[in-house]
Amino acid sequence: MSDLTARAAYIKGLADGMKLDEKSDSSKLMLTMIEFLGEIAESVDALDGETGFLADCVEQIDGELDEIAEILSDCDCVADCGCGFDHDGGEDDQFEFVCPTCQKSVVLDMDAFEDEATCPSCGEEIEFDFEFKDENEDAE
Repeated sequence: MSDLTARAAYIKGLADGMKLDEKSDSSKLMLTMIEFLGEIAESVDALDGETGFLADCVEQIDGELDEIAEILSDCDCVADCGCGFDHDGGEDDQFEFVCPTCQKSVVLDMDAFEDEATCPSCGEEIEFDFEFKDENEDAE
C-alpha cells in the first residue's frame, strides 16, 4: 500500500468514525468523493508500478543500444554491411580487396559494379558472393 492509498484509507476511516447520515445530500457528496479519492489512489498506484516496469525496459534497451554502438564503432567496414571487404572509409564509396588471381590490391568504386568486376592488374573477371554472415554465429 502506497502513501497515497494509505492516506485515502485514513480519510475513509475518519468519515466512517463521523457516522455521517447517508440520507443528507452533503453526506452523500462527501462519501462519494471519499470513495472516488480511494479509486484514484489505487489507479495512481497501478500507474506507478507500470511506470517502474517501463523505466526498467527503457534502461535495458539503452544498455543494448550502447553495446550496438560500441560494436559499430569498432567495425572496419564503413557501412557495417558484413561484406568482409576493407572499405577505405572515404566519402566516394570505394572498397579495397585482394584479387584472388594476381594477389594484388584492388580498389573499386561501389557504383562501378554490381556482382562482378574486372581486375585492372591481371584482367581476370571477379565475381562477388554477397552472402553476409553474422559474426555472432562464429562465436557460438
